[in-house]
Amino acid sequence: MATAGQASIALEDANRFVRPDSESIQQRRFRVYSYSLSSCKPDPICKSQTSTFYNLEKVWLNRSTYFGNATGYDWVVNSGEVIATDNGTKLTLNETNGGTKISSTRYIHYGKIDFVLETSKWAGVVTAAITMSDVKDEIDWEFPGNNTLAAQTNFWFLGIANYSATKGRSVGVSSATSSNFHTYTIDWQPETLTWLIDGSVVRTLYKNQTLSSNGTLYQYPTTPSQIQISIWPAGLNTSAQGTINWAGGLIDWQDSDYLSNGFFWNTLQSVTVTCADETNVTSGTTGWVYTGIGAGNVP
Repeated sequence: MATAGQASIALEDANRFVRPDSESIQQRRFRVYSYSLSSCKPDPICKSQTSTFYNLEKVWLNRSTYFGNATGYDWVVNSGEVIATDNGTKLTLNETNGGTKISSTRYIHYGKIDFVLETSKWAGVVTAAITMSDVKDEIDWEFPGNNTLAAQTNFWFLGIANYSATKGRSVGVSSATSSNFHTYTIDWQPETLTWLIDGSVVRTLYKNQTLSSNGTLYQYPTTPSQIQISIWPAGLNTSAQGTINWAGGLIDWQDSDYLSNGFFWNTLQSVTVTCADETNVTSGTTGWVYTGIGAGNVP
């Protein structure tokens, strides 16, 4: 990993990355194109700040017209529709929009993120508050289905899916996640990863616990990542049965909440980002670019 100005290759857009079982890890790692530096916009570096969502002044509403300038907007709507209210911004899901996702315009490389939100509450509907890198390192808070007294923590390394040895853990929440605003925290450091609810630790992962079975690689998130909040439909007829079960069943599009509002939703009030103090980031650094696979066989 390098800061802007040190390399001339870039990975494909994150939206093109998937987790197909047929694609090898090496294929995902090295699926790169060469560009000149002038045509490759770096991933903007982290900025410590609190974003509130009582209005959409700092949210760019159309991803197709966003070209990577993070100075004017802190968030971009990747898909779906958002509705600002006095209580926060609703991310919506209906039968046609496929859900809503918003992403930070800057990338965090270690640090702490506090999400203040109310989740969805319907079978088959999932709320997520995560970090996601361009090579599919990922750290998750997820709230599947209609169990509003639990939250799920998870992490991924380079998008490697191992559903027989899942890294997900379910934790209890003191009051209903859909009718109470809680603070869900990801504290991501080089050697530890901690999840907290309302300031109390509910799970801690140590990097040394993630060593691969052959002892050659720590499968631990290490790459600069966007922050993303979403609502998405897991309970569809087209979903895998395991996904449907995980999400609490199929979505009921005749649910009274859906019929009266025209959508399902979650509500986001704020996101606070506290960036790590990195010694290799100087005052003139503006962004991150990928330079290939480095020491330890990681990006």
